Order: sequence, then structure tokens, then C-alpha cells
Amino acid sequence: MADPSYERFASAPPRLMWAAQRRWTAAESIAMSGPYHGQESATWFVMDGSVTVGDRQVGAGEWLFMAPRAVQRQFHGVVEFLSIGLRWRWPEGRHLYDPGLPLVVEGYRLQRLKPICDQVVRDVTSLVGEQGRWLPSLQAGISIHARLHELGAQWAVAYAAAMEELGVVPDPGLTLDPRLEPVRLLLTAWPLDRAFDAEAIQRSSPLSSRQLQRLFQQETGKGPREYFETRRYEHVRNRLLLPALRIKEVAASVGFSDLAAFNRWFQRRSGQPPRAFRRAFLG
Repeated sequence: MADPSYERFASAPPRLMWAAQRRWTAAESIAMSGPYHGQESATWFVMDGSVTVGDRQVGAGEWLFMAPRAVQRQFHGVVEFLSIGLRWRWPEGRHLYDPGLPLVVEGYRLQRLKPICDQVVRDVTSLVGEQGRWLPSLQAGISIHARLHELGAQWAVAYAAAMEELGVVPDPGLTLDPRLEPVRLLLTAWPLDRAFDAEAIQRSSPLSSRQLQRLFQQETGKGPREYFETRRYEHVRNRLLLPALRIKEVAASVGFSDLAAFNRWFQRRSGQPPRAFRRAFLG
């Protein structure tokens, strides 16, 4: 499998989504346990207590490298851990690091990673404080955003080196079939508060409906509707983490006038209602 060109790599810049140190009491651990629908390549270093993520048990002194997928997590007792989230995707939506994850690794195997993790968490905390728990919603000066971008690149270099050391091969991504590019562009620009229009999407491509569905699924890992719904879901996640916004306002931003219907839609995707998701991140 050929390595990507630098031009191809530069089309997929890494984005730092959060960097924080968390410590929860036993009661908070119970409250924070439950389903989690990750869209990021999350890394945890557990310093105290233990966590079960899916079928993986992570104890003190161990790393957890999570896959960007839905997972069930359970925190046991008092738990303290470092956590960094990185969103790193090819333009067609595939994550650079997904195959081969999740992994639980003893701390001594990645001794060079821990100081960098500590430094990134410290630097993000000094820049933005508690807002470092979810950076996409951060509003700040350009110099702060530029520094966060620099820290994201620093963590991406360390993360990629750790994956190489562990033998995790990145997904090379795909060069999207030219017949699909107009469809992707339309789905990317489609207003989030408008209903998905399969006929309009179909008209943007010379392919038949069946060919479009099959090829789009094959190359992006999602059908056109799911590709659009993922955009809506990520928008909602970001908006829910703005404390000043009411959930009703977030629902309206993606076209829901019925709050109960919005709650059901979000829970199907995340495994928890919007209020619980907001509480899990913002505490």
C-alpha cells in the first residue's frame, strides 16, 4: 500500500478537539458512565482508578487509544485521567486512524508520549482553562486559535509516532471518484435545517440511484443520507457544548420544531439524550 503524497496529506489537517485533565469522585463516575458516540481519535492516560470502554479494561498507568466510533464506557470509583481528542480525517470523511483501534497499552511502552501529553494539556489549560474540554465551541482571539492549531499539530506528530511504534497502520483514504465529488460538495453545503432531498442529490451525479448509493458507501463508508446526517450530528454536538444555548435553540438550528423528536433523533445517534450529553462534557 503506497504512502500518501504530501499534497494529499496536507488536505487532511488534524484538529485538536479537547485537551484536559479530569478527576471524578465515585458519584461523578457513575453519572458519567454510559454510551459515548465518538467522532474523534481520543487518547486517555489513566492516572488513578480504572475505566471499562467496550470490552477493554484500562487501569492506572495505562494508555487507551479509542476508535472514532460508538462505545459504552464505565468509570469505576474515583478516576483521574488525561484526555486529548484529535479529529483527523481525509476529505472524503474517513479517519486516518481507525483500523487497529481501540488499544490499551502499558505506560512504560510509550515513555516519550507522556511528557508531550502533559505539556499539551497544560498549555491548552493555561490558554483557555475549562473551555479546553471542548474546543470547537471556543470563541477567542486569532492568536489563541493559532496556538491551539499549533498544539494540535504537535500532538498529531506524537500520536502518529506512537501509532507507528505500536504497529497501527493508518487508513490511506481514497481518492474520491470524480463522479461523486459534486455529490460530496452538495452534501457539504446543504443547509442543516433543510430536509435531506434524495432527488436533488441524485440530479447532481450522472450515476443511477443504485450506483450512487453503492459507490458513495464504498468510498466514504456512508451512504449520502448518512453522510449528511453525520454533518447534522456533529453540528449539534458542537452547539450543545455552548452553555448559553438552550436545547430548543440547538434543535431549531437543524430543523426540529418538535423537541421530543429532536431528543429521540439525538439519542439514536449518541446513545443518550442531549441534556445527558451536555452534562457529560461540561460537568
